[in-house]
Amino acid sequence: SETIADRVRRLIDESGKTQKEIAKLVDLDQSKLSKSLKGVRNFSSYELAAIAELGGRTVDWLLTGQEPRRLS
Repeated sequence: SETIADRVRRLIDESGKTQKEIAKLVDLDQSKLSKSLKGVRNFSSYELAAIAELGGRTVDWLLTGQEPRRLS
């Protein structure tokens, strides 16, 4: 099953940027990003929001792998 870290990693890959560049863009120490991607530390809600915005996704998608349903 895909984890939050897997989805963050996918966004990083899709962005064409390095982990170092992404960390700087979301104001996150590179070592913290690395630890979060390895599952050693959890992403904060701020970090998830910043990463989701940067990747053009929602926090819901990062957490669950599914986009929220749109209300009509």
